[in-house]
Amino acid sequence: MGGNDSDSDDWGLGSNGGSLLLGDLNNDSDSQRRNPYDNNDDSSNTDTGGDGQKTKMSKTLGFTGGIAIIMGVMIGSGIFASPGVVLARTNSVGLSLLAWAAAGVISLLGSLCYVELGTMIAQSGGEYTYIKLAYGKLAGFVYIWATVMITKPMSLAIICLVSGQYLVKVFSTSLDPPDWYATVVAIGILMTVTFVNSISVTCASRVNIVFTAMKLLALSSIGILGIIWICRDAGVVGTAAHTNFAHPLDHAESTLSSFGVATLAALWGFDGWNNLNVVVDEVKNPAYVLPRALLVAVSLVTTLYIVANIGYFAVMDLGQIVIVNTTTPVEGFATSFGLLTLGESGRVLLPLCIALSTFGAANASAFTGARLVQVSALDGDFPKFLSRLHGKGNPTPMRALIAQGTLGVIFLVMGNFESLLAGYSCVAWVFYCTAVTCVFYFRIKEPKRPRPFRVWLAIPIAFCLIAVILVIATFIINPYESLVSMSLTASAFPVYFIRNSLRKRGYLASPTEINST
Repeated sequence: MGGNDSDSDDWGLGSNGGSLLLGDLNNDSDSQRRNPYDNNDDSSNTDTGGDGQKTKMSKTLGFTGGIAIIMGVMIGSGIFASPGVVLARTNSVGLSLLAWAAAGVISLLGSLCYVELGTMIAQSGGEYTYIKLAYGKLAGFVYIWATVMITKPMSLAIICLVSGQYLVKVFSTSLDPPDWYATVVAIGILMTVTFVNSISVTCASRVNIVFTAMKLLALSSIGILGIIWICRDAGVVGTAAHTNFAHPLDHAESTLSSFGVATLAALWGFDGWNNLNVVVDEVKNPAYVLPRALLVAVSLVTTLYIVANIGYFAVMDLGQIVIVNTTTPVEGFATSFGLLTLGESGRVLLPLCIALSTFGAANASAFTGARLVQVSALDGDFPKFLSRLHGKGNPTPMRALIAQGTLGVIFLVMGNFESLLAGYSCVAWVFYCTAVTCVFYFRIKEPKRPRPFRVWLAIPIAFCLIAVILVIATFIINPYESLVSMSLTASAFPVYFIRNSLRKRGYLASPTEINST
């Protein structure tokens, strides 16, 4: 699909060929030039440092594995924890479904921007690599500091905590077990996914594929059961299927702020759409796999989430999802869905499926997060030992995995679901926006750079505006958690300058020395 290097085309204002869903796939001779940002070839990408330790991973991820990575992270705790929050903020079935659709569209816009960056800069690291190349070492360090120390371990802790909560519900004899039960189980889950990812890349990828299939089955079952209930009860006055869909906008909250809060809650269920870019160095033929895997995965997840919510509303009264006359979601409402549809067996089976679903999400999150630690250690942002890989054939970043797991355990002990989610969202969306602005930077500074995929310029503009609104909304809703997380992020600045000062005095090795030893 043709393209050219005219100024207007590089700004995404037009093309001479076809398009692939709001972007262009360029196959002209200029696009086929050697990309100086591309560290990949068709052979193994494994490399070693001067001490014989491996520091680069092999290319093992194809189209199916790429989709599994993205969906494995995206489908987790969100669809089983966020619907109540979304409904509480919108107060109607219709706006609730619209909020989920809006979250899917926002995620799709972001993924399209990341496709251009990921196919132009075929290096692992995701946002870290893009921000560092565009805005310099300080900006890259601030991002990687916030990601390694805050967002990645927080996200992993949240997912493991939800999985632990549902496992406790399955096996506990108490109707209201102590909170520390779930925390202990969550720590065990985190240790398990760390071990699985330390075995081999192939093992972790297979686990992702298996649990992604299980999640798809669980969500599809919710949707199918919902359709059955609609067909059976839609015409029966007084049933959930009739009441919820006959008047979907009754009592709807029409303010922009309430809808924005609902969309932000739904976006937690979509978080992870960017994770294939993080491991692009391990993707076979990223120019082919990356755009297709991202678009397919995000579109499938959006459809599944909307269908699942329809299933919830077809079976359950709104009072079973949100406490009447309050904005408080009912905890564990998915357990009630299982009880209403499948009886006592459903009360056990559905929580078990949710626990397994979130385990798969935790596994995929650990897989991608450890790669960020390893790549940044290679660049000298973190201690050298974290860059080393272990194993033969398809080595794994075991030390980075252990470091990530340790931080996750600390957050599990210190925080709860609400506080961790608020702190995570604020920092994450600041850097999503920053990464997408790199599209503008490279269009201006390097207009002739080969771009296998070129996103329409209106898309990154829209995404950045939305991201700014979401960050402002987070500060308004959760000011304390937002200030704490941003303060932790800001601590990267003194750490950066202290580190550089120590390097100049010879107390710390430079990146060049790290990669040559």
